Amino acid sequence: MPLIVIVEDWHGNEVPKPAIRWDLAWPLFLPDCPGDLPQGHGRSLISIAHWFWEAMGQITGFLNQDAPGQIWFITPTLTVEAREFVIRLASFWSTQIYCTHSEEAATFDPHSHTNCWIAPVVNLFQPPPVPSARSRLSDPSPDAAQYLMPLLGVGRAFMRVEEIASGHASARLHSHSAIDEYYLILQGEATLRMADREIMLKPGDLIAKPTGPDLTSHIWANKEQSVTILDIEVWPDNSLSAKDLVTYPDHRELFLRGQGWGAIAPLDILQSPKDFRKHYDDGYTRTTDHRIVSRSIPGHPPRSDP
Repeated sequence: MPLIVIVEDWHGNEVPKPAIRWDLAWPLFLPDCPGDLPQGHGRSLISIAHWFWEAMGQITGFLNQDAPGQIWFITPTLTVEAREFVIRLASFWSTQIYCTHSEEAATFDPHSHTNCWIAPVVNLFQPPPVPSARSRLSDPSPDAAQYLMPLLGVGRAFMRVEEIASGHASARLHSHSAIDEYYLILQGEATLRMADREIMLKPGDLIAKPTGPDLTSHIWANKEQSVTILDIEVWPDNSLSAKDLVTYPDHRELFLRGQGWGAIAPLDILQSPKDFRKHYDDGYTRTTDHRIVSRSIPGHPPRSDP
């Protein structure tokens, strides 16, 4: 297991090796926040966290017998929140994390520094301290949200604690084609709308919405009180950018999102694929008002019904 040394604002001529160059990555991934964390959605930190995860995986790991004894993190000057963010991610890769300055790097001695390791634990029932990385990864009311990722690592899960104001909903009634979703009621009572059913929810209830059936759901705070939930999304991979077809039946919309996708279509354009299968080799176009227009297409003779 390597010892990780975080050096802020490096001034030396030659960077020690092996090194993770946060100082170079920060302006690329977070150009508007030099040495700081943006306020709001945790997804803004996924890219730099994913870069770090991949870089560390090339160097070390608890089962890597060729891992170096020490790894240097070269960072820009960091705010308290940003430093905690770096330490939290580093703490998944080693239990020996130390912070120092450029002037001390050449003679660094871990025995004269405090181990900064942070356990991957957060308390969902206590508000995040200020200042802290958690306090930055939050949105204001009326529907306040605290984003737990990537502070809790770079994996396939994306989690947030959300306080749903009275009269509001956790999201539109929706389903995902690529994301398993789970909700845990932490505080308050609300109504679960799932497909064409409604049921009462109370603290401790865990709701499951796995992919496959395209089951729709959302949580509606209609009990004249706010409700606090833990929302857990489980993605196909840790990039959190897979193609995902989202259905919104109340709004009669389909949303195509993910890498290479970005479109909205009316839900009512969906038709049975029987005609498609029957005329697969024929030439035609299908219009948005469900009309069929016969045409000649290379390799496909014009369609003649039936």
